[in-house]
Amino acid sequence: MNALQAYATHIASAMDILAEAHGASERALVELGLPDVEARDLRALAAVYFGPTGFSRKQRHAAAAARHHDLVTLKLIEKYVSRVRTKREAWNLRVELCRLRGPASD
Repeated sequence: MNALQAYATHIASAMDILAEAHGASERALVELGLPDVEARDLRALAAVYFGPTGFSRKQRHAAAAARHHDLVTLKLIEKYVSRVRTKREAWNLRVELCRLRGPASD
């Protein structure tokens, strides 16, 4: 497998990557070779989909629905979710967007 193919394969397995990143420090991710911005983004996404929340049922639904999304799409979803006012609205929107299929576009 060449480097580009490996990258495409890994970026597509977003939830597996986030599950592994959950609990890792930013420093540990950077030591693996990730740029600091990417390490920060992975930690933030991992916290959303695998961290503690008062909306654990919605979190499970979002994580299950997000299995078909890549990291780029999950980052885009979080961009839209960041615009809502309450955590409940954020989780409702996240679940709805995770259920959508199709290419991500900004």
